[in-house]
Amino acid sequence: MGTALQGERGLFDPAGIDPEIDALYPDVTPTRVEIALRDGRVLASPVDTPKGDPRAPLSEAELRAKFRENAGMALGVPAVTALEAAILGFEHQPSVHAALAPVRARLGPMAPAS
Repeated sequence: MGTALQGERGLFDPAGIDPEIDALYPDVTPTRVEIALRDGRVLASPVDTPKGDPRAPLSEAELRAKFRENAGMALGVPAVTALEAAILGFEHQPSVHAALAPVRARLGPMAPAS
């Protein structure tokens, strides 16, 4: 279940799979990150159950922070804030259309879906 990252591109490298780690799956979802430093040292950090796995869920604060970070890559802060409020308010809205009205107002006119 491991991958090897090469340079700035994340490339799956079957040679980077550790059979010992791979054999533990699915009982644990093992992960090992290794960073080779310029001075020749290698830093390694094994994790049996990565954060975000159903067995190690994110807290509500972590989940919201992850949402804001990811949504922020495509939307500005005001739109992210409006979208977060819309999602959290779905249960109090008569429709998804109504819930997303503040988001549409922040984003402006959008092209119709094709």
